[in-house]
Amino acid sequence: MTEFGANLKGRGYATQTDLIAGAIVLGISFTAMTFGVVNLSLINQTKLWHNAFGRLAAWRTFGEVCCNCTCLLYSAPVTFLQPTTLSYKVGVAFYLTEKLFGFSACLIQPVISLNRLAAVYFPIKYNVIFQKKMCFLFIALTLMYSSAAVISYMVLPCSLLGYSPTLYKFVRLGCPEGERPLTSISGKSSVICFSFCLATVDKDSGRNIRFFIQSVLQNVSMMTAMTMVCFCRDGAIVNATVTNIIIFNSYNVAHVCNA
Repeated sequence: MTEFGANLKGRGYATQTDLIAGAIVLGISFTAMTFGVVNLSLINQTKLWHNAFGRLAAWRTFGEVCCNCTCLLYSAPVTFLQPTTLSYKVGVAFYLTEKLFGFSACLIQPVISLNRLAAVYFPIKYNVIFQKKMCFLFIALTLMYSSAAVISYMVLPCSLLGYSPTLYKFVRLGCPEGERPLTSISGKSSVICFSFCLATVDKDSGRNIRFFIQSVLQNVSMMTAMTMVCFCRDGAIVNATVTNIIIFNSYNVAHVCNA
């Protein structure tokens, strides 16, 4: 019987493909994190951004930076080192951390689009609609959903996932003895985020205003990543290895575009 969580362990030595995949993860995630940190610093130092839009954008950027950090601290190192003794619990913990902040950053995106809509079409009521407490309420709601999603991974049978350093993607750990799978939380959450991105692209695409054009570009990059995650599987691009590398790094590429 295969050891539970064995698919999160490395092969014990690094191949040329491992080094290339690790370098790609390291390079893209480091770039995205650097841009994100610079953005947060600029938002903090520039009074022009001390408003509702700045708060929402800062939270989205913070969530994305946290996702990038999980790649820098775990995914890239284990891809390079291919450890065989590291507990699967470490991989699961990093995956759940990434999802907690990733889901929240995704869900705040349509709120940012609504914020721009209100700024253009309801400028007089804008400060009433997007008060400081409302911004924190929106952020809290996204965290509540993200927390519920993360908890569901832990309580529903056979729902735990983690990063596989040999496959270069997130994989399901399988089912402990006596348990049967119910559903794929990851797939359903990805479809929800895909729907949000699609809705905001559709709302913004007909506007000729700079803020909306910028929002379209950001949503398109994220929707491209979500499309690949939801619909590209098992060698759909070139082969399984290339497909996995591209899909895994597509989120971080979208984070670079957002920055």
